[in-house]
Amino acid sequence: MKQYIGIMEDESETNEKTLKQMEEMANQIYNLEMIINSYKKELNDVKLALTEKSNLNNTLITKLSSLERYNEKEEKSKNEYMETIYRQRSLFDQQVQILEDKYQSVKQINLQLEMQIMDLQCDLEKANLEITKNKQIIEKMKKKEESNTDTETQKENSIMK
Repeated sequence: MKQYIGIMEDESETNEKTLKQMEEMANQIYNLEMIINSYKKELNDVKLALTEKSNLNNTLITKLSSLERYNEKEEKSKNEYMETIYRQRSLFDQQVQILEDKYQSVKQINLQLEMQIMDLQCDLEKANLEITKNKQIIEKMKKKEESNTDTETQKENSIMK
């Protein structure tokens, strides 16, 4: 019996050890299940955050696409505006050149007209001098004639006397 008791004690110790090992394993399993549950919760939180980030990313991509289209329209509008400005500037430059050419032509015509007026004034002054000379000559001739007529009249009067 001693042997039997010894064997029982050994079995009891073994059972206790096994029980203790089972309790430790149960604790380890519980701890592992807690860790697994914690990881599952963390995984769900990460999935949710990823979904939110993905949605935000899609929203931002949509907004970026919209902004790019807007930017393209603005760029096109700016280019059209600049093209219009360049055309208007070119037209303005052409008009300025035409006006400058007309101004130079009018200036040249005015210069020619001024020269013709000066020539005509010179001709007029010459003609006036001629007229004045002719008047003086006519006056002298009239005086001479009068003088001659007076002399003849005196001669006739003297003869008649």
